[in-house]
Amino acid sequence: MSKPVARAVCHLVALLLIAFVPSETSAETKRLKFGEFGEFEAKIPDGWRVDQGEQYTAILVQPAEENRMIMVLEPLPALGTPEEVASTAERLLAHKKQQLEPIAEDPLELTDVRGDHARVRYYAVIDKAVSVSSLQNAKYADDGVVEIGPVLAVFNLLVNEKDAPERAAAIDFLKSLRFVPPD
Repeated sequence: MSKPVARAVCHLVALLLIAFVPSETSAETKRLKFGEFGEFEAKIPDGWRVDQGEQYTAILVQPAEENRMIMVLEPLPALGTPEEVASTAERLLAHKKQQLEPIAEDPLELTDVRGDHARVRYYAVIDKAVSVSSLQNAKYADDGVVEIGPVLAVFNLLVNEKDAPERAAAIDFLKSLRFVPPD
């Protein structure tokens, strides 16, 4: 292989690596209202849409390419110690498991991941009754809770593909949450 061809191959490999390695700058940090309780700070992937109503109502999160994934995050208006938040999370997860077991194709397993300021626990569900998946009738869902310091939020994430990259990006979004108390 000649030197110019070898150099071109090296440049091509470097460009491919740059193109496919996630960048730390690929997310915008944004603050989301949590009513009178404060705010959430989150890293929003580039091009994603985050819509929120007044007070501490549900937050709708969608990637740039619509109809790939939708997530609803609902902060709960209750502050507490980390122990109280964890206890409430346990009760919510037990209730969610009870609701999800009858529709789940496979036995439910709890996933537990942590960010710098958030703990995300959820059940990944494959709905056995859905044959053709759509966001209105998704086959794949992640349903769980996020503990963010002294507050708790519940979420439901719906996707059409089991291994959709948006699914992992949404979990990373949840892991990035940080509670900012009011001034």
